Amino acid sequence: FLSEMYREKYPVPAGFCVTSKAYNHFLEKSGLSTKIMSLFENTDMNDFKKIEEISGQIKKMILDASLPSDLADAVSEAYDILDVDKHVFEGKDSSALAILKRSFEPLFVSVRSSVCSKETESFAGQHDSYLHVKGEKDVLRRVKQCFASLFNARALKYRSLKGMGWNDFSLGV
Repeated sequence: FLSEMYREKYPVPAGFCVTSKAYNHFLEKSGLSTKIMSLFENTDMNDFKKIEEISGQIKKMILDASLPSDLADAVSEAYDILDVDKHVFEGKDSSALAILKRSFEPLFVSVRSSVCSKETESFAGQHDSYLHVKGEKDVLRRVKQCFASLFNARALKYRSLKGMGWNDFSLGV
């Protein structure tokens, strides 16, 4: 929807997406997919206390895991260029030192989760989003927190009630 607004020349702030493919890449590279799968084996999804326990364990594993360097580098680069006004560089020295001398303060951004599923179900309010995020390290931390929010207990319970499994979903940021 934002891309359509942008094409129609509405004022849309710059942004970037961390795709669901990147989320799946993170789970695979960190070895978390199999660990998460094993936590759900033989779990009674009607037992909300157990769901809360599993939710906490998975979220901790995600937050403790490192983002793969290729993903962290891509997110960092995308964040860094959000504030670049290309007109500032026209006809100017483009050496690294000259660019640093013209640099700006890091931008405040929103880091928002977006669930991807084969279903058309709405999952509004079940996953985390963050406002007033500033700086590369904070952006990377909030991306991981959005990833972890796919396993919020209320979201797991909701999807279970709808007959959906934990791995029927992915998440973009």
